[in-house]
Amino acid sequence: MKRILENGKYAVYLGIVGTFLASILLFVLTTFKLLKETYIAVVYTGDLTALSASVISGLDSYILAIIVYIFSISLYELFIGNLKVPAWLVVHNLDDLKKKLSSVIALILAVLFLKHVIKWENGLETLYFAISIALMIGVLIAYMIVKENFASKH
Repeated sequence: MKRILENGKYAVYLGIVGTFLASILLFVLTTFKLLKETYIAVVYTGDLTALSASVISGLDSYILAIIVYIFSISLYELFIGNLKVPAWLVVHNLDDLKKKLSSVIALILAVLFLKHVIKWENGLETLYFAISIALMIGVLIAYMIVKENFASKH
């Protein structure tokens, strides 16, 4: 049983390969979608507001692709071995991974709000949306601060 559990880390390869392929697919599909929508806006409609919304939506998808890629790299580093990646991308434990993912999730929420503002349909709804996003980002920041303080004391 010990040997099975020690070598069980190689089952994580499924997660690594799956998330890496999903990341690449997100990058490729988002790029094609942006190119198509840019072409349609420039050649046919001339609607720059719709193009702006499409670009911001694309940014959202690219950020999601980056999250999935970071997760793939992190799984590899946590369970298999070290990779040659920038220092800010190195993950030593699950808390490092949570911090990185939390900061990127906050960025996604900010882009999501920007996308909502561009459509601007209902001012009160936008205010509620902004408050809920601010609360979520605040919780993520508070979590990171509490986690760092707890780690530094122990």
